[in-house]
Amino acid sequence: MQSWRDTARQLDIDGLESQLYADIGEFEITTADSISFNDGIVTRIAGFNWAGQHDLNQDDNYFSYSSVLVPENIEWCDCHKHNLHQNKVHKIFKTIQKGKSIMKLPNAHNFTEYRHNFAHGGDSEENEYLDNYPCQNIWDNNEIRPSKWHLRFTFYDGHAGDKHRAWIYPDDKIIRVVNARDTISDQYHDSMCNWNIYNDYCMGEGFTPMTREQFEREIGDNWTWDVEKPKQCYNHEICSKYSKFDDYMPDFKHIAKQHVHFNKQDVSNKMMMLGLYEVINYPDHADSYIKKLVEKEYGENIFDGTFFYSSLANSVTHALAKDLKVYVKKQDDKNIISFNDISLLLDYLDKKYNKIKGYQYQEKPLTYILDNLLTIGTDDMPLLREYILENDIN
Repeated sequence: MQSWRDTARQLDIDGLESQLYADIGEFEITTADSISFNDGIVTRIAGFNWAGQHDLNQDDNYFSYSSVLVPENIEWCDCHKHNLHQNKVHKIFKTIQKGKSIMKLPNAHNFTEYRHNFAHGGDSEENEYLDNYPCQNIWDNNEIRPSKWHLRFTFYDGHAGDKHRAWIYPDDKIIRVVNARDTISDQYHDSMCNWNIYNDYCMGEGFTPMTREQFEREIGDNWTWDVEKPKQCYNHEICSKYSKFDDYMPDFKHIAKQHVHFNKQDVSNKMMMLGLYEVINYPDHADSYIKKLVEKEYGENIFDGTFFYSSLANSVTHALAKDLKVYVKKQDDKNIISFNDISLLLDYLDKKYNKIKGYQYQEKPLTYILDNLLTIGTDDMPLLREYILENDIN
């Protein structure tokens, strides 16, 4: 997808000024911070697709019109300053050791609530209902983040109704259409910027719309942008409290307790699934205590071919066997895990459960977790271990 500044650059390079004027009327090339209430931004030029390439599908009437976006609001954002520290925290919790290899995972498998104290996009109660995640753009595949002060545009999709955000530097060039909300026909609008578009969307979705007066009042109340105002991040009340790296690190007592809690739930669920698998596949050999637990939990219809949890038990058991590498290679039926292997898996989970119960007696609970209670496939978290040792956290 082409960015707004690339669309402005395309207009100049390809000499499309006359074509655009014939399509939408008056426009100007200006900086992003010059946008005023009711103004629009040309995000795509007629005859081109969203990648800035000539539209080859002449039957698609949508691409025969230019696309104009009217923002709901514009705000200053300084998430770039906080990303420097937050990325370091991400690295600490996503880096694991498996055998002799050290790698960074796409997502953390342990201490999953480590973002609790982030300035932008934190998991704390203070952040719970705030739309304050670090800025990213769909046209950059959400991979390029701002590196200096930038503007955060918000708008609602005129077709799907979803709220979107986009960031751009204040001095980036864009194509501006003055008073686009009122002067551009609806077929050019890609944002839910006037009552007609909003009303049609609500009717299509079966919603009861606001009145025109209510809608226009809300549009006016939401607009706070003024380039003359002092530069201050929209998230200032939260992110202004942060000054050093340690401010972004989580409450270790909290994430340790949460990790143990989730670990306990996971082990308990896996033990129940293994027990169910054993009773279904080896009813004559299954332990009598396990049989009673399974029948109490799931009833007597567990041998019904349509029983939902039988497929789940099969999936969980096979996944655990694969993770722990306990398959018997010479087994006749490769689709069924042997009774002896199920016993090995249950024994592993039982020992894991006992280690979980031992957590409450530890003087160094974090070190205990790193040594005993990490997820399967994680032998250590070297950066986290280094941090807690250097800062005497336990």
